[in-house]
Amino acid sequence: MAIQKLYAGVKLRETRTRAGLTQKDFAARLGVSLPYLNQMENNNRPISTNVVLALASEFRLDVTELSSGDGERLVSDLREALADPIFACKAPPMADLRLTASNAPGLAHAFLALHQSYRQVQERLASLDEALGREDARATPSPWEEVRDFFHYCDNYIDAVDRAAEHFATREGTTGDARATAMATLDAAGVAVVFADDDRLRAYDPASKTLHLSSRAAPETQT
Repeated sequence: MAIQKLYAGVKLRETRTRAGLTQKDFAARLGVSLPYLNQMENNNRPISTNVVLALASEFRLDVTELSSGDGERLVSDLREALADPIFACKAPPMADLRLTASNAPGLAHAFLALHQSYRQVQERLASLDEALGREDARATPSPWEEVRDFFHYCDNYIDAVDRAAEHFATREGTTGDARATAMATLDAAGVAVVFADDDRLRAYDPASKTLHLSSRAAPETQT
């Protein structure tokens, strides 16, 4: 029967950090070369028997903590979470899951906690939709959610809009008063602006080319 190789880079890094040692000093205590330690800490090499014994004798490490069982359970939990339909066509390969579980278990646990919270929220929304008599209300994202996600993933920056705004701000006749500049631009385009004591922030009538703005809104909202 083949002997299972033991990869425990995270545990090695934790032990070294807890002892306050540099990689060079840690390697000397373990009786290995610095490059060899670096490879073990990055899970490019399995931990040898001599290193396991050195960890137990030099750092009083419970060798049962090096068991790969926790990593396998973590991989299994990641696979189960990624089977959620929300990750359709986006699930990473098994090799990536194993790398994440072995090299970044903290990140894996954080992802699992986030997914669990997401599932709980979805269940609450489903219960609310059922109580309100709505079917498949959450089957697709709302327009507001799609717009929110779009701006989130582009970091609220759209190059074409930004360049157009810069051109608008530097063209001849533009003043430092944003409201006055906006009014002049609309007037040049034949659009009439009407301020009214209205609950609506703004409304545009294309037939009469009239823009209605709330007089109660802040100046920055009006422009």
